[in-house]
Amino acid sequence: MGAKQNVRLIQPNVIGGSGDGKPALQYQCKDTTLFVTTKKITRKIMNAKQIADIIARAPQQVEQAMRSDIPRKAAVLAKNHFRQNFRDGGFTNGGLHPWKKTRRQEAGSSYKPLTSGTDNLMRSIDAVAMPGAVMVTNPRPYAAIHNEGGNIGITPKMRRYAWHMVYSLAKVKKGEKMPKELPPMAQAWRAMALTRKTAIHIPRRQFVGPSHELNVKIHKMILNTLMEIGNGIDTR
Repeated sequence: MGAKQNVRLIQPNVIGGSGDGKPALQYQCKDTTLFVTTKKITRKIMNAKQIADIIARAPQQVEQAMRSDIPRKAAVLAKNHFRQNFRDGGFTNGGLHPWKKTRRQEAGSSYKPLTSGTDNLMRSIDAVAMPGAVMVTNPRPYAAIHNEGGNIGITPKMRRYAWHMVYSLAKVKKGEKMPKELPPMAQAWRAMALTRKTAIHIPRRQFVGPSHELNVKIHKMILNTLMEIGNGIDTR
């Protein structure tokens, strides 16, 4: 990322999360010291000269804030912001971009896309503070395919799981006859189990990535932190 860019999330490093021990999805938020002269919001609270004055008068406190306090606060903001996307049913970046509806929703389910009774995908989002940066990760092996979209192959294991879901949703025990009329979701799983296709398309439902609204939150937090340092200097 170029030296003149503001605090923002860079493009993802998408890593296969199926047994390699690495996150399935990770983003980094960098360059927290370079935002101060470009965003309009900074002019409403503190101008560049005032910020430079604080840095000159309290370099150790500012360095500590940039390496520790600010990344820690930014990590909390980022995790909460990206988890909120699941509650909103879309990705927020210059407004809410709703996700494509699922067959489950069309069948009358109250669950939004990518949500469930356990909300494993949402709850797996984490943000790790590092010196001058924040890394947002999700270790779920299916996180990247949902975030980016794409095609996945239909394996025999997937077909067996699809049949398991059919029987489970239809409430049919092993050895019992399958009814002719199935619940809508059971029908969808049966279609997957019987399809001749060798792959299925997963639509993109982005939940982690560059977000204007998150940048604004981080900018405000950084300015407030610098103002606290400046107020501490003035009261000595």
